[in-house]
Amino acid sequence: MAASNHHNEHEHRLRHFLKPRHIFSMISHLWSSDVNTEAVELLDPQPGERILDLGSGLGPATVETARHLGFKGRVIAVDPSAFMRTVLRARRIWQKNRKAVVVRAGTGENLPLNDNSIDGVLSLNVMHHLDNLTETAAELARVLRPGGRALLLDEDFGHHDHSFQSESEHHEPGPDLVEPGLMTEALTAAGFVDVDERATEVGSQPCFLVTARKPELA
Repeated sequence: MAASNHHNEHEHRLRHFLKPRHIFSMISHLWSSDVNTEAVELLDPQPGERILDLGSGLGPATVETARHLGFKGRVIAVDPSAFMRTVLRARRIWQKNRKAVVVRAGTGENLPLNDNSIDGVLSLNVMHHLDNLTETAAELARVLRPGGRALLLDEDFGHHDHSFQSESEHHEPGPDLVEPGLMTEALTAAGFVDVDERATEVGSQPCFLVTARKPELA
């Protein structure tokens, strides 16, 4: 019952935040933003790598990542929404390095990837959507290669310094965010090392950033 109440409260706050006056700016933000560009730079994808974009949505981080991977690299965009995947597949057509983009159905708790097949994981504005942080952390540990890194980021839309607040006449609460410490606990329990979480600015927006690394083989 507690989980159901939390989900209902999250949905209520999300609907309240996405009032008609916010819709256009939100769609624009989810299509492309400095947050996505800078987050990709923080992950630092290299040519030839395989990168997972978990909860890829409309694909802003996916297409940005593809620009770094060369023709042998791949970014696997995973999202549970058929609509989002359809939009991203259409968007991929116009990308110079479109062959680097692979779109698949899946969730954080059930990734459509082989064991030890990914060099890096990027997940933007997804932590608060995850149903089970423990299962997601275990899945990330499974699909990442030894030494692989993970970067998870949620924007703090309710922060008074976020650009969405400057567009509002009154303070908007924003979506109900996951406490980053819960994500770091799940990653640590899954065997990750160098686990870190902090409130910071990415792309000039206040964010909660979580980073971790799968240990190398002994």
